[in-house]
Amino acid sequence: MPIYQIYCELCDRTFQGTTLQGLKAPERWVCSQCGCDAKLMDDKPAAAHPLENIHHKGCPCCG
Repeated sequence: MPIYQIYCELCDRTFQGTTLQGLKAPERWVCSQCGCDAKLMDDKPAAAHPLENIHHKGCPCCG
């Protein structure tokens, strides 16, 4: 489940969006604050969801 960094130019808001593993990112993102189109931040590649990485101390599963 990749985590994408998304930016809304209209309200100057940066937020995160996710998709299920194996699905491609949506072509259109919508800002949940103002409802306008938002854009994927190309300079910040999608990061893996923390629970998909190797588990470490502090993880909900491992304690």
